[in-house]
Amino acid sequence: MNSRNLAMVLAIIVGSGLLYYTNEDEYSGPVEIPTAFTSFSDLAVDQVTRVEMMQGDSSVVLEREGEDWKVPSVWNYPGDQPEIERLLLDIQSITGAHQRASKAGSHGTFEVGDTGGLKVALKGSAGNSLADLVIGKADGFQRSFIRVGGSDEVYSVSPNLRNRAGFAGGSLEAGRWTDKMLFQLPSDAVVTRMHIQTPEANAQLNWNSSPEPITEDPSQVTVLSGSDDPLWMVRLSSEVEPVPADETTVKGIITALKNVRAEEPADPADASALGLEPVQSFIEIELADGSIHTIQFGSEQDLSVGGKGVAARVIGNHRTVLVRDWVEESLLKVGEVLRAVVEPEAPPAQVEKADAGIDQTVQAAPAVPGDGEAAEGNPEPDSDG
Repeated sequence: MNSRNLAMVLAIIVGSGLLYYTNEDEYSGPVEIPTAFTSFSDLAVDQVTRVEMMQGDSSVVLEREGEDWKVPSVWNYPGDQPEIERLLLDIQSITGAHQRASKAGSHGTFEVGDTGGLKVALKGSAGNSLADLVIGKADGFQRSFIRVGGSDEVYSVSPNLRNRAGFAGGSLEAGRWTDKMLFQLPSDAVVTRMHIQTPEANAQLNWNSSPEPITEDPSQVTVLSGSDDPLWMVRLSSEVEPVPADETTVKGIITALKNVRAEEPADPADASALGLEPVQSFIEIELADGSIHTIQFGSEQDLSVGGKGVAARVIGNHRTVLVRDWVEESLLKVGEVLRAVVEPEAPPAQVEKADAGIDQTVQAAPAVPGDGEAAEGNPEPDSDG
């Protein structure tokens, strides 16, 4: 190797070393819990009253009101309680720190910079800071990179703070932090009446209390399979008298009422544009305790995540949301689908044939004496006549 080539190689080595030293420290492996991390391990989750999150131009604020969380920027809708609590507990449980860098120039690599990082600040009731960190990209499936607010050091920690629905797609949207449960029928509730209305038809369903004692499991008395005196009767808009309802369809409606989930929030002021004023479609249910609950449905809408949805709201709840179209379809059952199928009785003659395996309805003709046979009581005359 001539001197010119050697000089070039040395220059490359020296330059690479300087670049590495300037931007990134050597991987340190496990280290003792940094002093700045004490704010995480000492975090009293029940003392957190405000969560501020920011990423680029997007920001989300979550506020605690008593025992419940609200999302002020989304019409003060209820927050997703389990998801918010999980975020706080995950921050409290940060462990297994591995230092990966200590220079500001490395922040972009780990996505913990001022622009690309996801800043999370936890505050108490007096506005005091309880924890402040920047969440970067995931480090595998179970770990993520973070930076403590006000410092340049980057750490790989457990758990993976990015692994949650609220941070899906690497973006920050307030609607993802709202409560997704629009209505949930209590597990011990007994439905006694349903009124289903659509622009095309309506149906009234009534539960006839059984003379038998109610079992401890209310789900077992919503319908009675094979009963001669069905628990549910339906009167369709085109009929005067109620008829037995289809047990499977009724049970499907009640099951769907136990998990009516919202896909995304909607502006309650847009009720007219969402087809909720005037209301044309709804399901009203009455429970054994006398309480009445009504879910109203509006017009079809495009969902931000793709696909079609329907506007919906619950009477007495200020929220308006979009639900998947199949949610409406699972609840608004009208027409013949609600009517029990009655099998026609087979004609008696066919029943006899089926039971005996032969045609018992055809009687045998009386026996007629044949040639060379004498009828009973009338002996054949002798040859002498």
